[in-house]
Amino acid sequence: MYRELVRMSPEAFNNLAIQLQQTEAFQWNYSSSGVMSLNRVQEILLVALYRLGCSGNGGGERDAALQCGCGVGSIVGYTNHTVAGLLELNNEVMQFASEGERQHAAAWVCNATGVEEWGKGWLVVDGTHIPLAWKPGVLSREHFCYKGFHSIIVALVILPYSLRIVESVVG
Repeated sequence: MYRELVRMSPEAFNNLAIQLQQTEAFQWNYSSSGVMSLNRVQEILLVALYRLGCSGNGGGERDAALQCGCGVGSIVGYTNHTVAGLLELNNEVMQFASEGERQHAAAWVCNATGVEEWGKGWLVVDGTHIPLAWKPGVLSREHFCYKGFHSIIVALVILPYSLRIVESVVG
């Protein structure tokens, strides 16, 4: 049930909470040390990941607030702090592929497909459109997707042989 609701293993969740505890996004004045307790970080992260994992009917802030037993403002705040903390960790956690990894990925693509020309493409991109509630007032054409609505895309760039994420794109 834990993996289904939070979409992470308990070990990965705990490791992420420990890393987020050290970010500025979680340095609130809740204690004399200025460091938020790990239990509080885990609660905030749990609520934010639950909200981020929901979509469609039941994917709104009010629905998440009812499920998690907290206010809508808390849902928004928890999500904002979690995303801010994840962005702080981005440069530490995510590093682009080295030259050796690039060569290995290109060779893997050639071997896996049998098409030598495809070895020039050594990265895989996968993403999703996040629908916007309203048409943006500025640059609305750039946010109009092929599915016929305004959205922001979130994409991950990965190495095909290891599925390691080397870059993330939001825009």
